[in-house]
Amino acid sequence: MKGRLASRMQVSIRPARVEDAPALARIHVASWRSAYTDVVPKSYLDQLDVPQRQARWSRILRERESKTFVAETMAGVVGFVSVGKAREWAGPGTGELYALYVAEEHKRRGVGTRLFHAGVESLDADDHHGMMLWVFAKDPSGRAFYEKLGGVAGPTKVEELSGVAVEEVSYVWAQLPGQG
Repeated sequence: MKGRLASRMQVSIRPARVEDAPALARIHVASWRSAYTDVVPKSYLDQLDVPQRQARWSRILRERESKTFVAETMAGVVGFVSVGKAREWAGPGTGELYALYVAEEHKRRGVGTRLFHAGVESLDADDHHGMMLWVFAKDPSGRAFYEKLGGVAGPTKVEELSGVAVEEVSYVWAQLPGQG
């Protein structure tokens, strides 16, 4: 337990910079390949490409398409969260958590929870009153994480990945966690 506590204390959260794009890309691709092996087609996971993802993150960070925060240790970036205005059915004033990923070796140490709250604080600062996100329906770990943080399952949708229909479920917070 002492080692876990020490790990938590050494993690800092800060806004992402364009030079963080390589780390975000590595974590993003590795997380998908680790967490979603039983959720999305292997052919989709195999085609994930770190250089392409890095170019995408560089553009997102440069153009400020979202607010992105990283968790950083002395060893470098170990996770990230990206938030912004809800892109789909949610009403005005609702923010969306677009992505939250933590490097495998740093999971279950409070990093994801700290990133989640950094995203929530950013949405609050941008005058969002509620929040939503999408998670794969067959991702019990992700679903449990968001339920523990107060998310309520909402509408579902189906995405096609490599020709296979994959169900996603939304999680909704009518009021941002910590408000009220």
